[in-house]
Amino acid sequence: MIEVRCKCPAPSKLAESTVGKRFRCPNCGELFHIVAGETIADGAGSGDFNSSLTVIAGPILAGTTFLIGGTAEIQIGKLADRNINLPGENVSRQHCKLVRVESRPSRWKIVDNNSTNGVYVNQVRVREQELKSGDEIDLGDYELKYSIIVPLKSATNMRPITTPSMGSPIMIIAAAMLGAPQEVPPAGGGSFGALRRTDATESAGA
Repeated sequence: MIEVRCKCPAPSKLAESTVGKRFRCPNCGELFHIVAGETIADGAGSGDFNSSLTVIAGPILAGTTFLIGGTAEIQIGKLADRNINLPGENVSRQHCKLVRVESRPSRWKIVDNNSTNGVYVNQVRVREQELKSGDEIDLGDYELKYSIIVPLKSATNMRPITTPSMGSPIMIIAAAMLGAPQEVPPAGGGSFGALRRTDATESAGA
């Protein structure tokens, strides 16, 4: 199970099958997306996904938290099949990637894929750099913050509720009553976290 921490006192636990999907907490309203570069086997997510990227500002997705885990590279760009899809005029198709440095504890570095507008960590342009909790990252039209989440000793098992659309008030009310994170559809109807791994030799131009 994957432990999900939001603004609420008690964390949630979601199945590994939720990788590539996004959910909204019915209590605090935070939107979070479980991201990995590969399929995670049942039980393999326990103790992982304790690093996150939160969109501080951008044309869309502001306030969204990406929980990142797994061992494969996580691709970021404006192409719809990126693990983290960031649509924007100044975001390259295959802008950059996150590469796992260490599993326990979770450590990641960010690597620029020769993007047109570059990768900035704490306002300094970098080719690649290991991330520290609190680092601010600028990718084209987006400002993000990297955090390492301190796990709690216990978490509540919560069953995510899948809704066909955000316009279903009965399902939304049911999710709130159960205290379960509610799955929401992709922004703008596009892909939001495909699990496809990308060949590093592909072009990374804008």
